[in-house]
Amino acid sequence: MISALRRQLVVISLIALAFLGYFIGGRWRGPGGEQAGGQSVKQPASGFELPDVSGKIVRLSDFRGKIVLLDFWATWCEPCLEELDDLGALHNKYQARGFTMLGVALDDGGGGVVGPFVKTKRIPYPVLLSPGEAPEAYQVFGLPTKFLIDQDGLVVKKYLGPQAPQILAVDVSALLPSRPATK
Repeated sequence: MISALRRQLVVISLIALAFLGYFIGGRWRGPGGEQAGGQSVKQPASGFELPDVSGKIVRLSDFRGKIVLLDFWATWCEPCLEELDDLGALHNKYQARGFTMLGVALDDGGGGVVGPFVKTKRIPYPVLLSPGEAPEAYQVFGLPTKFLIDQDGLVVKKYLGPQAPQILAVDVSALLPSRPATK
């Protein structure tokens, strides 16, 4: 009887600690699951080379001088799929001003799964393949996870979980010049 009671107390204590850590650790999410405004970060974005769905190698450095929203997602991730239309609209709205979305699909099936999906969903921004896991430096522990990278290649925000499109639009537009970028 005492050992069962002791186990229950240990479990309750662990749950209480996890709950407390969740709130103190800045993981509180709003009603839509979003973490309001993301976590502020100021660190250099780690470079990577990944194939896109057509097999072409894409480097993060190819986008130097642009604002990049790097989205780690997967075709099997429901919250990721719910955001796709909003992310596409964000890309389309701001791309003339020097912004791009980069999707990094973490599907084990690689291009065989992601390529047809991208075509069917008409995703308007580049989608890269990183089967099974994100580049190690990004420390992605859940999907979706996004990183907002400024023109100088610094990660300025990290977003955990799905985000309200208004939050992303405010953060992206704050980094963009007021007039369209020249090509």
